[in-house]
Amino acid sequence: MDAADPDVVMVAWPCTVWSPMQRINRKTCAQRQRLLVLRRLERRTLLCAVARVSDWCKVHGKISLGENPKDSEAWQEQAILRAFPQATRGQVDMCMHNKRRPDNNMLVRKRTLVSGPPEVHAEVCLASDGKHQHSHVEGSMKYCGKTMKVPTWSGGYSKQFCTDIIRRATNALQRIFTRQA
Repeated sequence: MDAADPDVVMVAWPCTVWSPMQRINRKTCAQRQRLLVLRRLERRTLLCAVARVSDWCKVHGKISLGENPKDSEAWQEQAILRAFPQATRGQVDMCMHNKRRPDNNMLVRKRTLVSGPPEVHAEVCLASDGKHQHSHVEGSMKYCGKTMKVPTWSGGYSKQFCTDIIRRATNALQRIFTRQA
């Protein structure tokens, strides 16, 4: 991290083993045990790495943002709680940032939590206004000439969301640097 010296770091860890559907779909004792093993492995490696990145940002006066689906059980893990306390989280409905399925052009709600400085997430954490329909995030679709699972695709960001995050982070950094001057 020191070599790159970023001002803003957005951390979006994989939600695969942390999805409530993973827990629900594990019907046998062996399946549940396998999920626990996978989660322990991620706790030791990936989630601890997320916490180290967040710690580095705090020490160096940088901004770190965390992002994962609202119902991801990773939000309750100690490493994530340390990196992104509950008080710093806000809910985003991605449809409010023009998240659209490429196969049917319908908006996708994709409830997500974003954690970080309030200056950043205050304006990006928008709830659906209820003025539009949402497409389901299930099944498969054709995307870029290939078949892709819709939940896998939904993990990406819309251009508008990226622009909003960058704008808010830039404003927050300007305020931080102004206070330090």
